Amino acid sequence: MTRLAKAMLLTALLPGGVASAWAAEVRSPEIHGDGRVTFRLHAPLAKHVAVGGQFSKGKPLPMARGDDGMWSLTTGPFEPDLHVYGFAVDGGKPSADPANPLRFERRGSTLSFLDVPGDVPRFIDRQAVPLGQVHRHRYPAKAFGQERTMVVYSPPGYRADPARRYPVLYLLQGGGDTAEAWVQAGRVHTMLDNLIAQKKARPMIVVMPDGRGVSPYVRKGKAVDRTKNFDEFEASMLRDVVPFVEKNYRASARREDRAVAGFSVGAALARRIGLRHLDRFAWVGLLSGGTRLAEGFETTLKPRLAKPEETNKQLGLLWISGPPRGAAKNAAHPFFVKLNQAGIRYESRPDRFGHSYRTCRHILHHDFLPQLFQKKNW
Repeated sequence: MTRLAKAMLLTALLPGGVASAWAAEVRSPEIHGDGRVTFRLHAPLAKHVAVGGQFSKGKPLPMARGDDGMWSLTTGPFEPDLHVYGFAVDGGKPSADPANPLRFERRGSTLSFLDVPGDVPRFIDRQAVPLGQVHRHRYPAKAFGQERTMVVYSPPGYRADPARRYPVLYLLQGGGDTAEAWVQAGRVHTMLDNLIAQKKARPMIVVMPDGRGVSPYVRKGKAVDRTKNFDEFEASMLRDVVPFVEKNYRASARREDRAVAGFSVGAALARRIGLRHLDRFAWVGLLSGGTRLAEGFETTLKPRLAKPEETNKQLGLLWISGPPRGAAKNAAHPFFVKLNQAGIRYESRPDRFGHSYRTCRHILHHDFLPQLFQKKNW
């Protein structure tokens, strides 16, 4: 049980039903007209409470305690967008805001969303357009000898033409996340509904599997070896995920109609799967890969570097974002150096909002999805 949960449990045990009374009155987060936000947590037995997220740059901001045991902090202003945050009680790990129903369910933890609206609709807002559908499956992962979870988006009008086949984007989540992450934090389904209606993206199927193997990561000093875990998921992706999708959905089996992309550890996996299997995937997106871009990249790139002209002909698009250090330092990153020396074409820019799904949403909307599955000279 987290410290936050313990604090809330102890509060519930106080005489006179204090917790029930406060739960109905706590307003958190409260978004003010100037974009500032007040966070509140009723935890009278806590000794220290802080709130943190991408906005606090990795260092939770201390909250002030009132005489009634209500902790609060007003900070900002925040840009209109979807922000992730959590409360840290007495030095514990950040946990969800109990007064906020907007939750981000991660692997082993739960955080909260701060949804700051704008004066005009944001690209992640549901608009008056035809809607696609989000489906959830349990599928047999023979490579693991178990069932796994998969989330699939089908575009608007999918059922209207039974003869039509669609291109497919396989989208892999970050290492601490679940198959739900690209729907909860990425809002990729809403984003695509809007882009398709605006004719800025092709109708496509998006497959969001639980992108991880079963073997634990191995720590070697300061480095982490994910090789065995990656080997396992790569095998399952080709043996289990793609065949399941192409059997159960009207998914095109042409390599020109397959893309793979991911965030963080998912970006490292997308780089590995995409660049090692250009006979199956023509579009590769490394979204906010951060330091993960450098993990084992020599092995992944070796066959591509040996035949750069062939690689360029096979790739519809190689999009790379991060690490978030600015264009000059990106150019000095060994991953980019190898690509530049070989003359392999790619598009890139630094992460706009750090290593986060917020960065990924903006990349997907403005850069990656509009170019995906467009005509190329194959």
